[in-house]
Amino acid sequence: MQYRELAERLTPEARILFIEMVELHLAATENRRFDLIEHFGGPTFRFAGSDWVREMVDEGAISDLLEYGLLRGTRTGTGANYEVRGEAIGFYRFLMELSGQPVEQVEDAAVRHVDGRGFARRHPSAAEHVAEALKLQRSDSLTVPMITEIGSHLRAAVFDVAADLTGNEADRENPMPVLKSAIEAADLQDRERPVLTQLVELDRALG
Repeated sequence: MQYRELAERLTPEARILFIEMVELHLAATENRRFDLIEHFGGPTFRFAGSDWVREMVDEGAISDLLEYGLLRGTRTGTGANYEVRGEAIGFYRFLMELSGQPVEQVEDAAVRHVDGRGFARRHPSAAEHVAEALKLQRSDSLTVPMITEIGSHLRAAVFDVAADLTGNEADRENPMPVLKSAIEAADLQDRERPVLTQLVELDRALG
C-alpha cells in the first residue's frame, strides 16, 4: 500500500497515536516496548521507555496500526505488548512532510535518537561524528565550509553505524550501499533500523 493511501485510511485517532508512539520510540535509548494492560476500568497503555501513560486508549486505533503493519504485537496474560516496526519510520517521515514542517520535525526526531547515551554506547565512533556535527550546527553563524564539514561528519557517522552492524567495509565517501544492505538485512536488530534511517534524515535536515 502506498503511503498516501495509508495516510488516507488511518482514522484521526490512529494517526495521532501512531505519531506519538513513533516519537517515543525514537526518543528512547533502551526499552521501546508499549504495554496494553487490560482491567475492569478500561485498558491502560504504557511505554516502558519513559513514564508516558495513556488511560482509556482506543484499542480500535491499535488494531488499525497492527493491520497496516506499523506495529508488532504479542498477547500477554494481562493484555498485550507492542513495538513500532522499523518499516514504520518511513511512513512517519511521510506524515511529517504532510504536516508542513518536515525539516524541523525530522531534525528533532533524529537528534533525539542519535544524541543519547544508548547510541553512544553502541556506536562510539559514530557518536563522536554526530556530536561534532551538532556542535557546528548549533553555532551562532554557519559558513559554507562549516556546512560542508557537518555533512562530512554525518556521512562518516552513517558509515560507522553501518559498519558496526554489518561488519562490512566500504568506501567512506560512499557508505550508502552498506547502509542499504544493513537496513535490509534480516538479522539486523529492529531497534537499529531507525538509527541508520534517522542519520540520513539528519544529514538532509542539517544540510
